[in-house]
Amino acid sequence: MLRPRVILFWACVVLASLKLGVFAHAEVARAANAETAAVRAAARDYAAAVRRGDAETLLRTWSKDGDYVNANGQSFQAHEMIRKMAASNQADKTSNNESLPKSSLRFITPTVAIEDGTYDCGNTDDGSAMSGHFTAVWVKRDNRWLLDSLREAAIQSRPSDEHLKPLEWLLGEWVGKSDGSVMLVSARISDRGNYIIREFGVLGEGGEVTATERIDWDPISGEFKSWTFDSQDGRGEGTWKRDGNHWLVETTEVMSDDKPATTSAVITPISNEQFVWEVKSSKVGDQDVPSRRIEFTRAPEVE
Repeated sequence: MLRPRVILFWACVVLASLKLGVFAHAEVARAANAETAAVRAAARDYAAAVRRGDAETLLRTWSKDGDYVNANGQSFQAHEMIRKMAASNQADKTSNNESLPKSSLRFITPTVAIEDGTYDCGNTDDGSAMSGHFTAVWVKRDNRWLLDSLREAAIQSRPSDEHLKPLEWLLGEWVGKSDGSVMLVSARISDRGNYIIREFGVLGEGGEVTATERIDWDPISGEFKSWTFDSQDGRGEGTWKRDGNHWLVETTEVMSDDKPATTSAVITPISNEQFVWEVKSSKVGDQDVPSRRIEFTRAPEVE
């Protein structure tokens, strides 16, 4: 399977040629080093509160508008869900498992962090192992780290990467140019082989935006799903459906100013070295956004 190369060198070459500068990653990295322990501590406190059935601590750990989506795809407003569970005495106080799930942590900005993790879900009736996967968004407000979003999925064990084969052509480093801006994309398989991670960088006269996307197969809905988080505090979810040689991608987003946005796009692989991304329709709030077409080419090998 193709493994992605580090995009940093290629990005610098492109940006130097366009005189747009480079990503301000150093500042984000320094902030991440300073805050990692605080986020990890908040995660430990959250897990302990879940085990105790401590509703008050759980409410304090979640942001006011935080939302939770369980492995069945059901969505809940976190504060409302916690209050209902506490009122009906549904909190689980019986678990003695004090171990934390394995997870990785990445800072999108100094005040936004994404945690990806896995945990053991036991076995199904036929003996197949089940693993749980989650993506949590942590935000720093009033000098405290709070949960702002939590997405979970339960996946039956299977040969690594098998479910992602239809999207293998996405892997690697890509460059696209449009209207005076450049988009850099780096895609790889996650360490456990459960999903595709894509890192985006968009640079132009309006500034710089970075984003992270996770793509995974959802056995419940029978389709690929994606989750995207950007450096301007926006987030979105999408579905990917294959139509011949095309991929139809429908996304819903919440922008940094809390405006809703929807996008219908078509992604078409042309060859191993090229694909085309076309936005057929897009709306932010009540405003239509013009259609857009970007051709991406694979970055050349760098020895």
